[in-house]
Amino acid sequence: MTPFQNLRRNFAKAVMETYAVSALNFAGLMINTNALGVLLFGQLIVIQSLTELFSGIFSFNTWQSLNRFGADDLEKGNYSKLRQRYFFALGLDFLAACTAAICAIVAFLFFIEVFGLDSELRWLGVVYGFSVAFHARSASVGIFRLLERFGIPIMFTVTEAAALAINAAVLWWIDAPLEYYVYSIAFIQVFTSVTLSACGLIMVGRMEKRGGYNEDKSFPKREFLRFAFAVSATGTVGIMLRKGEVLLISMLLGPAAAGLFGVAFRGAYFFARFADAGNVSVYPIIAKMAVSGEVAKAKDIVMRATLPVVGVALVMFTAAILGGRPALEIIFGDEFGAAYPNLLWLAAGTLTNACFFAVIPLIDIVLGATRTFVFSIISFVSFLVASIVGLSVFGLPAGGVGTAAYFATLALLAIWQVRKLPLIKAPANSPVH
Repeated sequence: MTPFQNLRRNFAKAVMETYAVSALNFAGLMINTNALGVLLFGQLIVIQSLTELFSGIFSFNTWQSLNRFGADDLEKGNYSKLRQRYFFALGLDFLAACTAAICAIVAFLFFIEVFGLDSELRWLGVVYGFSVAFHARSASVGIFRLLERFGIPIMFTVTEAAALAINAAVLWWIDAPLEYYVYSIAFIQVFTSVTLSACGLIMVGRMEKRGGYNEDKSFPKREFLRFAFAVSATGTVGIMLRKGEVLLISMLLGPAAAGLFGVAFRGAYFFARFADAGNVSVYPIIAKMAVSGEVAKAKDIVMRATLPVVGVALVMFTAAILGGRPALEIIFGDEFGAAYPNLLWLAAGTLTNACFFAVIPLIDIVLGATRTFVFSIISFVSFLVASIVGLSVFGLPAGGVGTAAYFATLALLAIWQVRKLPLIKAPANSPVH
């Protein structure tokens, strides 16, 4: 099977997972907005966003590091070294999760009112923040993706989304207070993360047992850490983009406005979720091709994969323009129709990003994650300027303009970089050497 055929197969699996999860999340979102209303839903969104902001800031995104460096171990059949890399990555995940939990707890205890929440919600935030200490799933997801066992993390992700949707329906039926939502959501997410990590441990242990013990199992941890930090830095910019705008709106306009924006945000990302599927599908394939020195071939595959996505993105954006407002009002309630301008701004940004789902991993792997980080920083500056100016001048209707500015800037930088790619020599620590 050719690399492009592998990509199509993995992409099909990931798309099915992505949209199954998205549909379930959308169902849960619809139930929660109708059950809680704008204000309570906004409070829930702010609690989740603040906690997930810290979780994303400290995350190492170790699945990408495992895909880059583990590809060489897999090619050589050295499962002992791959197992050691996995243990190291899992340790980084837990360290990051505990640090995020501590920061979230401190933020809720001492600064909760800064984010537009009432002080009586402090302990709900603390409970949700504490649960993040157990969210260490990236390394396990990475090992399954590297082995192209996409079905296992898909199963966990879909099951979690289904549990959250059922939980939302039950809480709506019993007319539960806000704290029930926080406690139950935290429990479901913790259970999924711990179980997935246990499965990852079992998987790498069985691989080493079948492949045979290899004494050559040490690896340069500094190199692994350097790449993980660079990827993490880029991921931090991304999480600040996704969660920062919600918090900025809550700080400036209150949690009700954050609730409206949160619905538009989920809707826009629902349109563009196929980009996530493409990203996780293409990453291990490009990593393996880079190990073999097939950079030109990898670039060709990326270009072939990008073109049809542009057409899909244009169709989706047209659908958002024509049917966005009535869809928001029908699904979430009449009061959520006010989120329509936010939906358009966010859809413009996320669909632009979707068109380049395979380009960023190519730059990441061939030229190094530091390059992507620099591009993300430049784009984030445009996000901050557009968000602050837009919200200050136009208020809530400008919510999302920052996201659009970020992805437009990143797309221009990515196009410029890929056009130069054949002329640029890969760095010495790149896997193509």
